Amino acid sequence: MKKNNKKVVMKLIVFGFVLYIFSAMVDGLLITLFDTTIAEYFAENLFSLIN
Repeated sequence: MKKNNKKVVMKLIVFGFVLYIFSAMVDGLLITLFDTTIAEYFAENLFSLIN
């Protein structure tokens, strides 16, 4: 059981790491294409909705 748990934890760590790199790549792509990150994009949309 313990050995199996270790594998699951390793998979989760690797998956999280890949997800982190992927989101960073997407952010970089958005910055080069639209000169804005996802967070800035959402923030601008929220502010335009509020005002």
